[in-house]
Amino acid sequence: MKNNQTQQDLEFLTGIDSAEVSKYEKGKRNLTLKTMIKFAVALQVHPKELFDFDFDINRYNNEE
Repeated sequence: MKNNQTQQDLEFLTGIDSAEVSKYEKGKRNLTLKTMIKFAVALQVHPKELFDFDFDINRYNNEE
């Protein structure tokens, strides 16, 4: 959102299908380091910025 890029823009810039981009965005698919770097380059941000989000650790304490 910050760069006003759509999933289709990311598909073009990364070569990752927009349906897959959506899965990453929703947390239905785990990022590899290689994929994370592709997104960071496409978004023109440092990779650590991709991890700047609110996180509720209590939500994950009881997961198995």
